[in-house]
Parts: sequence; C-alpha cells; structure tokens
Amino acid sequence: KQAAPRLRLRWAALLHDVGKPRTMMQQGVEVDGRIQLQFYRHEDVGSEMTKDILGAYGYPETFIREVATLVKRSGRIRSELGDTGMRRMLLNVGPLFDDLLDLYQADCTSTKPGMQEAHQQRAVVFFRRAREVQERDRVASLRPPLDGKDIMRILGLSTGLELGR
Repeated sequence: KQAAPRLRLRWAALLHDVGKPRTMMQQGVEVDGRIQLQFYRHEDVGSEMTKDILGAYGYPETFIREVATLVKRSGRIRSELGDTGMRRMLLNVGPLFDDLLDLYQADCTSTKPGMQEAHQQRAVVFFRRAREVQERDRVASLRPPLDGKDIMRILGLSTGLELGR
C-alpha cells in the first residue's frame, strides 16, 4: 500500500525482495542476540525470478522487462554515487527513474525511531544529485550555433596570420 497505484510499480514493490530466500547466507555473527544474514545479489536473482513470474501471468515482454529492471536496480540507490556512477544509473533505468525512486521511498517499513525519515531524506538527496548531474550534462552538451570554420567562412578569412588578428 506504500507504493503509488501504478501497476508496474506495484509489481516491483511486491517482487523486489523475491530473490532473498534463494540468496540468504548466515554471516555467523550475532548482534543483540540475533543472527546476521546477508542476501548477496538478491536483486539480480529476483530480477530473473520476476521475468519467470510475470511471464507465467502472460504480461507483455516490455512490461516484464521494465519490472525486472526496477527489481534489479531497487537496492542501488545511494546518494554517494559519483557523477559517473549516477550517469550509469540513469542510463540503466532510463524512463523508469521516477518509478525506481518511488519504489525506494515505499520500501522503508522500519518502526525504529528516525529510520523512515532518514530513508526518505536519502531519497531526496539521491533525486537532487541525479537532477544536478542531468543539468550539468545538459549544459555541457550545449554548443554554440557557429564554430570557427563557420566564422572564417562568413568573414571570408583563411587560416594564417590574418585569422589570428
């Protein structure tokens, strides 16, 4: 119920941790009397499982691929990504970016004091960083309408000393 009512997002929210049982490993360390577990690459395993699950329901291939992408990328939102990492993330998720961010925001169900607020704040920082990188890249890609050869042609100049004056 925490995910926005969009079918693709709801399926991703339902399936984003489906790979955990298959990847669960005990770390052998107890913290506060509890055994610590790790789920190495559960997003990758879950992404493949998502394809099988949604395929069995007869969803279109494009829809399956989009949900599987959201599942695969669900654990990769980190505000400390550098510009290159952020570009890679944006390239990998493309138009699914807003759904991925919504999935991340819906994923925090902790009842520990301050955990939900901290989780939401990380989402805000990640979103802001992504938009900053996109804007810097947009500005960097702008080119003047004329280049040096255009100016030489317009002014009737050729290479040489005349051009340098």
